[in-house]
Amino acid sequence: MTPLATAKKHYADSGKDFEQDLVWHLQSGCVFNTPDRFMMGHAIKVDEPNVWPAKEPDAWYVTYAAGNGCLQWFINQAPYPLPFIAWRRNKGDAINTLKVYATEQLTKRISWAAQP
Repeated sequence: MTPLATAKKHYADSGKDFEQDLVWHLQSGCVFNTPDRFMMGHAIKVDEPNVWPAKEPDAWYVTYAAGNGCLQWFINQAPYPLPFIAWRRNKGDAINTLKVYATEQLTKRISWAAQP
């Protein structure tokens, strides 16, 4: 299953409207799609993550990601750098907890983990 198909299935299984979210991100955020990766995100202000458009954004919020190496790929593709990257897990007890990471530290951690 492609990452795009995985995203559609996840949304359907969660009772959410994938197409509506996709259109919103195409208009107000960013969408990255290749045969092996799919990702949607938008700029937020960490202190006000549910306010759009964000005034003076300081983080990229990853709405959905599927495929190998998505996070590093997103950091390299983002339209402009922001000091933080944030997301919410889509399962478990932390489902509504905003996870915020310093982009620089996350980049170093990902690069270290990718070394053979």
